[in-house]
Amino acid sequence: MSKPYLSIIVPIYNVESYLEKCICSVIAQSYENLEIILVDDGATDSSGVICDKYAEIDSRIRVLHTCNGGVSEARNNGLKIAKGEYIAFVDSDDYLLDNNIYSECIEILEDNSDLDCVQFSYSCVNSANQMIGIHNSSYIDYYGSREFFEAFENILGDGCAVIKALVWNKVYRRSAIMAGSPLYFKANVKFEDAIFTSDLFLRIERMKLISTVGYAYVQNPQSIMGQSITIEKATDAINSNLHVLNNACKANISQSILSNYLCKIFYELCCLDKLYGYVFDNEVYMTVDAFAKQLLMPKGLKNIALYWMIRIFGSRRAQNLWSLCSSRLRRAR
Repeated sequence: MSKPYLSIIVPIYNVESYLEKCICSVIAQSYENLEIILVDDGATDSSGVICDKYAEIDSRIRVLHTCNGGVSEARNNGLKIAKGEYIAFVDSDDYLLDNNIYSECIEILEDNSDLDCVQFSYSCVNSANQMIGIHNSSYIDYYGSREFFEAFENILGDGCAVIKALVWNKVYRRSAIMAGSPLYFKANVKFEDAIFTSDLFLRIERMKLISTVGYAYVQNPQSIMGQSITIEKATDAINSNLHVLNNACKANISQSILSNYLCKIFYELCCLDKLYGYVFDNEVYMTVDAFAKQLLMPKGLKNIALYWMIRIFGSRRAQNLWSLCSSRLRRAR
């Protein structure tokens, strides 16, 4: 009996100095029944040429040359032509660390028909490939959207044994993404992984975390995450968190967790205003206000005070009042 097919989607844009290491790490996987979809997202360096070179070397590689549309469009274009029963993503400036990682994940998925996604651990490395940290997952199962959101890093904060927003440290059952109305990445925004993952939570019943470190995340200063913050990037970050909050409300998770998460989003608004002077579109503040009216009171005196300020004055005025009160308290000390 042949092994099930795996589609690995790699979005590519101007990463000529990283790309060959990435492609070679995928080719070296012990799981061989796969297709490697290299999506050249209109690269202006030699990335497209490198893709074509490797397609001649390995018949499992399919190259798709497109106009530049961003990482979300590149991944979506890959999803539309993917044939695999399972799907994985690799970013083109990163690489796989464990040659057996996909074999391990697919074996788990094959042994558990109710399982839709496996998340593995990863290492952070700098551009010189020096390890600077490991994000390790405990070996644990989560069942249902409520458990997913209550273990989600966006809501709980980064830490051990939580579900990551990232898509490149997971293997997905194709039906979880493409069955019925296909789930695609939101185009023309940053922090698209959190949006995609929180949408996925509402479609699946079970996912497993494993401790195997299978992936090297390269902190590339030229990547989207490595670039300096702008009002557009900050707005995308806030809207991504608000999208997660909206989905978490649908999952009926703890009201205190939801309320505290709303306060966390508001703290981010305050920090971005204080550090960079960013004032967001009124739609952002209106969304925060709407959630404040919907949610119950949070835990902790600080969050309770902030929560009622938002409800009474609205988030835009509350932001100014909060900054004023905070500065006066600091002077009083």
